[in-house]
Amino acid sequence: ASRYLSHRWVKLAVIILVLLLATCLRLHELDTDSLWGDETFEALHAQKDLFSILGTKPLAIRPTMSHTFMLIGDQDFLVRFSYAAVGILGVALMYKVGRALFDDVTGIVGAFLLAISPFHIQYSQEARSYSWTILFVLTSLYCLYLALQDNQVRHWIGFSVATAFSLSNHVTTASVVASEVAYGALVLLLDRVSRTANLQHSPGERHPEPSRHEGRLGTWLRRLRASRGVMLAISALTGIAVFVLASGNWFSYLGQIGLSTAGPGTGNSGAVLRISDTFIKGLLSDFGAGSGPVLCLYGAFFLAGLGSCAMDRQWRQLLLAPIWILPPFFILTKLSASAYFSSRHLIFILPVYLLFAARGITGVGRLATRYLRMPANAKK
Repeated sequence: ASRYLSHRWVKLAVIILVLLLATCLRLHELDTDSLWGDETFEALHAQKDLFSILGTKPLAIRPTMSHTFMLIGDQDFLVRFSYAAVGILGVALMYKVGRALFDDVTGIVGAFLLAISPFHIQYSQEARSYSWTILFVLTSLYCLYLALQDNQVRHWIGFSVATAFSLSNHVTTASVVASEVAYGALVLLLDRVSRTANLQHSPGERHPEPSRHEGRLGTWLRRLRASRGVMLAISALTGIAVFVLASGNWFSYLGQIGLSTAGPGTGNSGAVLRISDTFIKGLLSDFGAGSGPVLCLYGAFFLAGLGSCAMDRQWRQLLLAPIWILPPFFILTKLSASAYFSSRHLIFILPVYLLFAARGITGVGRLATRYLRMPANAKK
């Protein structure tokens, strides 16, 4: 696969086929079922005039897109079409993230797994926030990963903007922001340790002298700009600040669902997420393609992906899995709410889970190829 996909036109053709598959699966019978409770609420909100939508919540890109398509008509297909289109964009972005984290083949396999994911298809066909959640968290992760590598301002701005929209889209993505900040901090810490260990190889390395006309303030600002840690803090805080200032009635919504910190005497009876063996099994079933052998197969490929990263010493990528997946279970189980939360509110874990499963598939494929190329006496 790696040899054939090295040809640019072959890779492009495969990506187009994956996107066509994603499009067919998400548009197929899009309006078979009529709108239900939450979808009706979204449609009624999108029917307001654009000034009212953006006036109450400036970051309301979701109802804005729905409002645009509903100008054509109010059929169920048109109401859901923008959400399905965003789901298709999420598949395309999955390839970009997989390519940035690993390689082209892993990106294509990851996009394919997301394209055929029943869980993602289901929530791409509903006029709700979940397909947007995937798009926003993939965008913020992509920009953050590139920014940590090249420290370009445009990537930090992209991370900040995606963070603001992600927080505005759904309350549970607050754990995503915490995961991304923690991930960025650990990556920078590893880089600092690595540079310290290699400092003895370049003892004569010196920072460039500041310009005579630059002054102390200019030197200070330049050093702050050159620090990825400072840029990470500034971009994350800026995204959060933009969200808070433009949140509109978001905080009143938190009051409506009764979201608060669970007190010591309440236990987990009213927790946003109640973790149990049944919940974890259902979550893995949703994130895969069903229960039974398929669930075990997806889980095995996910573990193989972790092992492949460890064998190839891809420590940055390996750090992402636990830092992205574990914090929601610690954060959301400490919150209480009167509203009901389920596995769909953890849909932001899905792309990372599938990316590491894709990494496991490509890793197993490489091992198999290496085995088949061995001489006969070495295959034992």
